[in-house]
Amino acid sequence: MLLASLRLVFAACAAPTESSPAGTAPRGALTYDARLRQQGWGMDFEPSGRAREYLDRVTAFIDREVLPIEQAVLAEYAALDHHDWKRWHESAHIARLRDAAKSRGLWNLFLPDAEHGAGFTTLDYAPLAEAMGRVPFAAELFNCNAPDTGNMEVLHHFGSPEQKARWLAPLLDASIRSSFCMTEPGVASSDATNIEADIAFEGDDVVVNGRKWWIKSAIRVAR
Repeated sequence: MLLASLRLVFAACAAPTESSPAGTAPRGALTYDARLRQQGWGMDFEPSGRAREYLDRVTAFIDREVLPIEQAVLAEYAALDHHDWKRWHESAHIARLRDAAKSRGLWNLFLPDAEHGAGFTTLDYAPLAEAMGRVPFAAELFNCNAPDTGNMEVLHHFGSPEQKARWLAPLLDASIRSSFCMTEPGVASSDATNIEADIAFEGDDVVVNGRKWWIKSAIRVAR
């Protein structure tokens, strides 16, 4: 609703009048952004200078290193039999480009923590994620792919020191991969309140009972 309201306000501000044809503004008129700010509810979506610098670096990396081999990687994956997970393997191009991105400091850009990530706000990271979205597999080259990103964030904020050492550190290094199990065959699992799996504490163990399918990245984790 807020986005729709903003679009309506923008349309009203930008609409031509008899004295101001389309594409121009009346003399002395406030810009769309200025009108919103004057009303006290304008938002500044301008990324920081550091974010713009990283966007240029990410874009250049994708243009020079990724796009030339994109179709080769996609064709390689398409040729694999996805019904037999044992035949699946990661393209050699991925490991090579991942190492190249990491060596250039284009790594863990999603994590706002400055020690383990790039220290970007969500606003600054958004255009970087958009740039990565140009290529289906580009995000994993920068270690910014789901579900690893979400799992790393959970471990970063809520993991114990032991859990961080065992799982977060290697995920940040991309030496392991993680998975995400949400979808269940018997319910509409996109609504998390429908999930039937339950968790029970048995002594020092936590037992999860349930059935899952379409598990994100299971093929990579199983290997």
